[in-house]
Amino acid sequence: MENNEIQDLKNQLALLQLRLDQLEVVGEPERASRRGMLKLAAGAAVGAVAGGLALGSLPASAGTGYPSDGYFFSMTPQRVYDSRWTNASSGIPAAKLGRISKNESRVISLKDGRDSSGRVTTSDLLPFTTGPGGISTPVMSIAYNLTVTNAVGGANYLSLAPGDASTPPATSSINFVVGTDVSNGGIISMSADRELKVFCGNDLGACHFIIDITGFYQTQSYVLSPLP
Repeated sequence: MENNEIQDLKNQLALLQLRLDQLEVVGEPERASRRGMLKLAAGAAVGAVAGGLALGSLPASAGTGYPSDGYFFSMTPQRVYDSRWTNASSGIPAAKLGRISKNESRVISLKDGRDSSGRVTTSDLLPFTTGPGGISTPVMSIAYNLTVTNAVGGANYLSLAPGDASTPPATSSINFVVGTDVSNGGIISMSADRELKVFCGNDLGACHFIIDITGFYQTQSYVLSPLP
């Protein structure tokens, strides 16, 4: 990478950091969500500068949890779930909405992109695509932003796993306390049905939570699906 390209990335990182400093987290989940997305972008910029690599659809060198030979594609952040939605507006079963409580688990579909009220705006957001030679290339893993809001009862945590997981992961994906909206990002594999399972810890707290998709991994370097 040329020196001017590295400097451009540093300038972008500085702008991202400035935007982070301007956002307040407490009391507004949308700001917490945006802050988490900006943290993901800032982290990517840091990695690019440190490694001397241009950002793009390059092979990902990854550990367990997502394909080590996949290609990463960024996308406009797309909301796929908000526990505050209603069954009437979203069509999601009522049992999968509302606060998640201690020791509860919930399977969440990532199939469709939705608007602020839960109505589907992009069907088959992460579809199986067919490339040259008729090869099917499913989306294997996603980059996500997870926001917790309106916690009650005390502190607790959430853990994310593929939708067909039978037991929770050994580590939390996000920790929360009453009175503070928090957000965190990560990368995780999906089940074949394009689902995640959200586990709530065994402490006292319950919470609403929001999931946005910010990118995805696919096993080929081409994408034919109409993503935002």
